[in-house]
Amino acid sequence: MDATQFKNKTDKWWKGKKVKSLVEIQNGWATLPAGTIFTVKRKWAGLELISDPCDHCGLKVSITKVPYDYIELIDGDDA
Repeated sequence: MDATQFKNKTDKWWKGKKVKSLVEIQNGWATLPAGTIFTVKRKWAGLELISDPCDHCGLKVSITKVPYDYIELIDGDDA
C-alpha cells in the first residue's frame, strides 16, 4: 500500500482490519517484534493498533501513530 492508497482509506474502512508488522514496533511499555499481528482500532495521525493477546500471559499492547509502511494488511479488501 502506498501513501495515496492509505490517505484514501477512511477510519471506518480501517477499523477492525488485521495487519502484520513489517518492523519492530514499540511504545513506552513494550517492544513487539516484526511479524506481530494487530487489529486496527482507528486511523488518526497514523494507525492505532492493538496486538493479539500473548499466548503465554494474555497481554495485549496498544500502540498509536504507526505509519502505514510499518504494516502489511492481512485481512480486508486489499489484502
